[in-house]
Amino acid sequence: MIKSHNLLSLISVDYLIDKCDLGYLMIAATPTGVCEIRLANNRQCLENSLPNSFCNSKCGNHNLNKWAHMILKHLSGEIRDLQIPTHTLGTVFQQIVWSQLTKIPYGDTLSYSEIAKEIGNARAVRAVANACGRNPTPIIIPCHRVIRKNGDIGGYGLGISRKQSLLERERRIVTNNSTRNKYTNY
Repeated sequence: MIKSHNLLSLISVDYLIDKCDLGYLMIAATPTGVCEIRLANNRQCLENSLPNSFCNSKCGNHNLNKWAHMILKHLSGEIRDLQIPTHTLGTVFQQIVWSQLTKIPYGDTLSYSEIAKEIGNARAVRAVANACGRNPTPIIIPCHRVIRKNGDIGGYGLGISRKQSLLERERRIVTNNSTRNKYTNY
C-alpha cells in the first residue's frame, strides 16, 4: 500500500474509485494533478484507506472523470502515451527516476541498473528500485516496466500479479498491432 506524503494530506484532494479488469482503481488528485493511484480487489479496501491518506478528501472532480477514462483506455491499450498531469512529491532523486520511467516505451522494459545508468548514476541501482517502490502514481509513471537485470519482474507496489498482467497486456497489444501493421502496410 502506498503511503501518502504529509504535505499532500493538507491539500484538498478529490478521489474517484472505479472498477477495472485489474480490480478497483482509485485515483486521487489535487487541483494540480493526480497525486496517487491505487488498485485493490475490493472497493471497501480503497475507501477505508482514504481517511488515513488524505484528511481533506472528497469524492468527485470533473478532471478525475476524464483522467480515469484515459487510464482505463490506457489499460485496454487504446491509449499508449498517457499524458496526465501528476502532483507527486518526492526527493530530487525520486523525481529524476520517475521522469526517466515515463520515457520507457509502451510494451518495453528496462532493468533497474539500466535506469541507474540512464540517469547518470550506475551504482544507484538499489536507490532506483526504492524510488520505483515509492512511486505514488503507478500506471501514469510506469514503474511496472522496470525489471531485474536477470529478467525477473521484481516487486511492485500494486502486486506482482498485477505487474505481470500489465507487462503481458502491453506486450500482447504491441505484438498484435505490429502483426496487423505488417499485413496492412503493403
